[in-house]
Amino acid sequence: MHRIENVLVVWLDGSIDPVCGDCQETITQLRHIVNNIHTYTDSDQCVDFIQTVTDNKICVIISGALGQHVVPCVHGMSQVDSIFIFCSNQKWHEQWAKSWRKIKGVYTQLPVMCEAIKYAVKQCEQSTISLSFIPKDIGDVSTITIDRLDPSFLYTQILKEILLSINFEEKHVKKFANYCRDIFDSDQCVDFIQTVTDNEICVIISGALGQHVVPCVHGMSQVDSIFIFCSNQKWHEQWAKSWRKIKGVYTQLPVMCEAIKYAVKQCEQSTISLSFIPKDIGDVSTITIDRLDPSFLYTQILKEILLSINFEEKHVKKFANYCRDIFGDNPHELDNITKLEQKYFDNTPIWWYTYDCFLYPMLNRILRLMDVDIIFHTSFFIVDLHRDIQRLHLKQYFGHDYNKTFMVYRGQGMSKKDFEQISNTKDGLMSFNNFLFTNKNPQVCLRFADEAAKNPDLVPVLFVMTIDPTQSTVPFASISETSFHRTKDEVLFSIRSVFRINDIKPMNENNLIHEIHLTLIGDNDKDLRALNNRIREETFPEEEGWYRLGVVLIKMGQYDKAEGFYEFLLGQTTHENDKAFIYHELGRIKYNLKDYQKALINYEKSLEIKQKNLPPNHADFANLYNNIGLVYKHEGNFSEALSSHKKAVEIQKLALSSQHLDLSTSYSNIGNVYDSMGNYLKALSYHEKALKIRQKALPPNHPTLAYSYNNMGLTYDNMGYYSQALSSHEKALAIRQESLPPNHPDLASSYNNIGNAYDNLGDHAKALKAYEKSLELIQESLPPNHPDLGRSYYNIGLVYQNMGNFLKAYAFYDRAVEIGQESLPPEHPHLQFPLPIPTSKPGDSGIVQVFECLDGELEYEQDVPGKVIEQPEASEPPPEVAWEFRIKCHKEVKIAYSPWADRQREALWQYFFPTLFEDYPVTPEPTVGQTRIFKTVRFKLWLDCPTILDLNFMHKKKLHQLQAELREHGSYFEATFPFSTNPDGFDTYLSMNIIRPVVRTNLSFTQFIQADKIDMTLHIHYPRLWNSIQIWTVDLTANKAQVYFVFEHKNFFQALINDWASSVPPDIYSFAPYIYDITLQGDHIEVLVPCNQGNWIDCVKENARQQQGAPENNYISLHNTFVL
Repeated sequence: MHRIENVLVVWLDGSIDPVCGDCQETITQLRHIVNNIHTYTDSDQCVDFIQTVTDNKICVIISGALGQHVVPCVHGMSQVDSIFIFCSNQKWHEQWAKSWRKIKGVYTQLPVMCEAIKYAVKQCEQSTISLSFIPKDIGDVSTITIDRLDPSFLYTQILKEILLSINFEEKHVKKFANYCRDIFDSDQCVDFIQTVTDNEICVIISGALGQHVVPCVHGMSQVDSIFIFCSNQKWHEQWAKSWRKIKGVYTQLPVMCEAIKYAVKQCEQSTISLSFIPKDIGDVSTITIDRLDPSFLYTQILKEILLSINFEEKHVKKFANYCRDIFGDNPHELDNITKLEQKYFDNTPIWWYTYDCFLYPMLNRILRLMDVDIIFHTSFFIVDLHRDIQRLHLKQYFGHDYNKTFMVYRGQGMSKKDFEQISNTKDGLMSFNNFLFTNKNPQVCLRFADEAAKNPDLVPVLFVMTIDPTQSTVPFASISETSFHRTKDEVLFSIRSVFRINDIKPMNENNLIHEIHLTLIGDNDKDLRALNNRIREETFPEEEGWYRLGVVLIKMGQYDKAEGFYEFLLGQTTHENDKAFIYHELGRIKYNLKDYQKALINYEKSLEIKQKNLPPNHADFANLYNNIGLVYKHEGNFSEALSSHKKAVEIQKLALSSQHLDLSTSYSNIGNVYDSMGNYLKALSYHEKALKIRQKALPPNHPTLAYSYNNMGLTYDNMGYYSQALSSHEKALAIRQESLPPNHPDLASSYNNIGNAYDNLGDHAKALKAYEKSLELIQESLPPNHPDLGRSYYNIGLVYQNMGNFLKAYAFYDRAVEIGQESLPPEHPHLQFPLPIPTSKPGDSGIVQVFECLDGELEYEQDVPGKVIEQPEASEPPPEVAWEFRIKCHKEVKIAYSPWADRQREALWQYFFPTLFEDYPVTPEPTVGQTRIFKTVRFKLWLDCPTILDLNFMHKKKLHQLQAELREHGSYFEATFPFSTNPDGFDTYLSMNIIRPVVRTNLSFTQFIQADKIDMTLHIHYPRLWNSIQIWTVDLTANKAQVYFVFEHKNFFQALINDWASSVPPDIYSFAPYIYDITLQGDHIEVLVPCNQGNWIDCVKENARQQQGAPENNYISLHNTFVL
């Protein structure tokens, strides 16, 4: 497409998913403007591509998250015409974007950005028109040679004359239309290839489109090989030789088909499923299965399940019918299916596996991807093939003469990821999770390795395998006499052959190919034996048949696979007990997918069936009631949740011992519900009950103990006991570090909780370190747009905010919002939290905005000090030298103050007026003839318009607010600050007069104070002598005021005080004693305490619906005039 358009669009965003509907819609909208769209998720690959473009102009779309990193790299490239930032936080990114001239704008809405790109493309086309210049002094034009002319000037003249001499017809319009379709269809082809993630692709391209398409797809790892099919072989071979994945240029279909057949075989050879077990994995006898490669685990379980099932002839017919649905449009394979159905028992399974049909690639794929639907239908053949190999193995290796050690080989390409992993697993274990073809002739296998070397995405290897028949428990057999092709020296191993990795080294004659030396092992190897036993223990051996695999899929977090598997089983079974079990498992799956309504529906279906078939106190009900309780808890229906969990406990007390682990689970669930209800003492008591049972029944490093400590830590945190919370979370972390893999998500959760405890304790440096460790683990174990990643960025932002680094805080908040918008539905509660620092505007120095006025005046007044003159004894002393600032506000005033703003004020104050930790010297008075001094500076703020005053603070990572709305004109604030020290110290005076204030909180019950007028004066006397007593005198007078008190105000104001208070305990230097003298006066004051049937209102936002559903409130009213 570069050939027919001057402009192409490059879109860079780390969250681009070609399969996602929103992403496809964005590309569709962009293609209305420019057809040639290149998408990238990796910034380095994007920059590399842009550098290769020489004859096009580029419009670059960059996400906000990557903008500041990538723009400096591409802005200076001449091929980059314009840049567009597409993000969720326009104001933030506009701050840095304005420094780069090629950035045309920062956009949050696709239609607006598309209009801007449309205009930019038009402008670019306008600027790329071809121009030629002929200088005046070129000489005698009648004798000039054409090589002195600009080629474009020459070509356009000749082209014009040629075209005007040709008579064009209607058919030329159709030819042009077909040509354009080919060009545009090629882009659809490239788009499709980008969406393929779990297949290897062989691409056949016509000669006409080859040079356009090959550069677009050659670098894609899913593209295994490319074939050029054309009519001019020699011409296309000239450019094709530059591309390693092009296997050849062909003019004859049969020849090309043979080449494709070999490439497919080579590809199948290189895509066999591999698993690696490192030597340093730890004690395999206690390892948890989530530390193992899923393929290694699944093939072991699958093998055990299948060998326990008796298959019949009907399974062959069912498989044939299933395959007809898959290959319905492929006559060749339909013939093979009929042949298999009619003659399956006429040949051995090995013959069928090596026969040129769909069976070999199908088994290779399903065992690699663990496609349970197809595995179910092919299971009879997997068992037959295993037993056929086993039959030959016994025949060939049963006896003294056949027990000699021998070597087999296998050549293939390994992905760079797998090769890196095997290089780091020396002396560890490696498993081939499919049936494994090998050969005793290394030269035969080297051909496969040589061919793999042509693919830049693969590392060519030659496996050199030492086989001792006496040590193996996995059957293998020579199949030269029984296979379809009767390949000489071929040896076939059954599913899941495990080898010890001995050595990895480059081959002497070819450093591109690596030799990997392996030794076949069996149950005689203590590591493998212990590992297999552990897998059996951890994978529900008591479950029968296929149900065992489903339970394991859930435990491994493979919920989509598990759901499809159980839905398939549900359609196969007619037994009520099986249906009850399946509905229960589908409920667990939906619960883990956070689809709580469907989870409850499935649980209730299971309960209904069980109630018809089991006695009421059967132990199965306890597990079901517990799971139903978990659903109710997540829906916020705590009373139903508590009821369900207590039903589980009643049944378990009758059916189980008092120290049974299932009982600890129920206690833990009840504790979590009480925690959500705010009844923390009861929550803690139930968590302690669960912990005691688990400590008696489990080893001290079992992960389940970590859950108990984690739950207790969360409850302590909610109670405000942050030291105890920290201790509990550190215990949980210690256990998880011993029992879980180093990148397990539960470790990230522990580090996050520890960070939260440190943050609450005021140790922000340690909090930051813990949060950053949590983020690192989440990035390793979860996808880049997982909601937990957004929460981690949010927490780090909070710490930076508490440390006063607001620029960094805003950057992390911005990333948190971007991830939330990508991964969560718009109505999700995690997207509803207000960002902290609502009055902050990030700038170059992270300034916090506390004052905003649409129309106002700033006045500054300063007297000329003059000299001190001699005064008669009886005369009045001269007035002090005046130094005053006045702000008069006339329209739309908003003042927002917060602890993070006050900490900046405090830092600024300490910079100019540092604490000396010593007595202040008295400021000397000027004598006659000396210049008079400024003793104070005064500040006045006049509010001649309605005003909003916000007092912000943070509690439990949420922004809270005390807001005063001043509805009338005339309020003012005054402050007088000392600039000199008297013999007894110095004084600060603050006063305010507020007219008609309405004060609210952000609780669900918003009312707090409303009054006609509130006056307050504050006089602070600072002693001159260090560490002497400060005296704070406060006078507060309210006229005609109504004050509302509700239960949650206690916690609200306690949290406000905690956030505003210093996070660092005072030491001997910073501690100062205080005396507070407070006078409260009220004239016609009414105190109102709302009360309902429970005599209180729950004002927590999560429970606001309880208030809305409560009966209308009455009030207890205390009405009086008083002075305190």
